Amino acid sequence: MMRIKSILAGLLLFSVFAAQAADVETVGNQITIRPKGGQARVIRLEVVSDNIIRVRATSKDELPQKPASLMIVPQKPYKGSVTVTEHDAETDDLTMPARVVVKAKDVQAQVSKETGRIEFYDGKGQRLLEEVYDCKGEEPGKQFWDFTVPERELGMKTGVTVPEEQKHGLTWQMKFQIPSGSQVLYGLGQHQSEEFNMLGKNEDLFQYNTKVSMACPVGYYKARNRSVYFPRQCGWYNLYTGEKVIDGETSSLKSHISSRRLVVAAPYEQIPVFVPEGAIIPFGPQMQWSDEKAPELINLYIYAGQDGEFQLYEDEGTNYNYEKGLYSTIDITYDDASKSVSFGQRKGHYPGMLKNRRFNVVLITKDTPQPLNLENPKGTIVNYNGKAVSRIALPQY
Repeated sequence: MMRIKSILAGLLLFSVFAAQAADVETVGNQITIRPKGGQARVIRLEVVSDNIIRVRATSKDELPQKPASLMIVPQKPYKGSVTVTEHDAETDDLTMPARVVVKAKDVQAQVSKETGRIEFYDGKGQRLLEEVYDCKGEEPGKQFWDFTVPERELGMKTGVTVPEEQKHGLTWQMKFQIPSGSQVLYGLGQHQSEEFNMLGKNEDLFQYNTKVSMACPVGYYKARNRSVYFPRQCGWYNLYTGEKVIDGETSSLKSHISSRRLVVAAPYEQIPVFVPEGAIIPFGPQMQWSDEKAPELINLYIYAGQDGEFQLYEDEGTNYNYEKGLYSTIDITYDDASKSVSFGQRKGHYPGMLKNRRFNVVLITKDTPQPLNLENPKGTIVNYNGKAVSRIALPQY
């Protein structure tokens, strides 16, 4: 009887250890890892190309099956060689912790079986990125939050009902550190469909997004300039001077990356900021708190070279009434061919909303640059009362 009990206890103990062991599954170019600990219950690495490994993770038991996001990867599976190896510190007598190593031609990822911590290396084994631990030094830098999309952000027409399950989701972030002495990591995914610049390397990234200004902070002590790569899909302006820095490229014959990289001034008191063609940027009055004064006059800067669109959103700014639908929006569009701007009919309302206001529209072009002026820039005044105003010609000063 004692022997039977010992065998049963051994089987029970084995089952407990088996349940705690990290689970690794490889299907084609996708590697799914279930680490023993950490916030991430499931981590999936997908080899997209010779130098891209896509990471997905969730704090739930399974990865969600949802429509594709703005991050669009090639539809055809990766045909290159993918090597997946598992290393157990106990059996391999390694100084590194138990981990899974996924290698493509020019990049590799190492994932800890214990915590799910991820490190990236180039094809020569040089470390590129290392996931940082939390403030206690206990868990990797992955964090997860449940969220509910506010009604105002659903983007549905009046009368259309959104299923309750589609209003809820999971958002997450990963924090990385780069080797000391390396330049600041900056992503350009918002600006192009095919490029991503990281540590001087031109990587492939498939994403489509809106026109966003590009801030270029300096990461070296006492540096007063820095190298900046300008995506070729559009031309770029200097935010402060209004001058055109570089034109876009429409030809299918792409120039070398070096021709799109420029050294720009970065004085101590000013972070370099560049604006893409087609951008529409509103500037309101200077205020010390959110409802100090009503923005009756808005200076609206438009950067010529491509069509643009922008939605001006406003609410009381002092409470959560926007969650009850108390807010307004104005759609603004710019047509580059005719150099004209249009304002759509105002939608929505909220207490204290301005019924009449002015827009001072400032058109910045390659031939007529204007420095950024937040007080009284030279532009075209448009009186707006909430009704649509179409195709206002913008003179070039």
